[in-house]
Amino acid sequence: MLFDKYRSGLVPVVLSCSGIARRYFGGDTEHNSSVVVVKRYRFPRVFRFYRAFVDQKRGNSLALDTVEATLYADPGLTETS
Repeated sequence: MLFDKYRSGLVPVVLSCSGIARRYFGGDTEHNSSVVVVKRYRFPRVFRFYRAFVDQKRGNSLALDTVEATLYADPGLTETS
């Protein structure tokens, strides 16, 4: 159990396993819209979608297509509709 130092009274904060993994492997920059793929006996891979989503919003879908292709090129992952 951790304590949130920014709140008064030191309110305990409970972190889940997925939350801890996201904070550790996601880093400090562009942590929104990211995918962390964890496989046994391998270092986790992080795919960041923030810049690709910004480019898609401005009309350039190439960056999003590239990130998606890299993510789904992993043999253990399949795209679901």
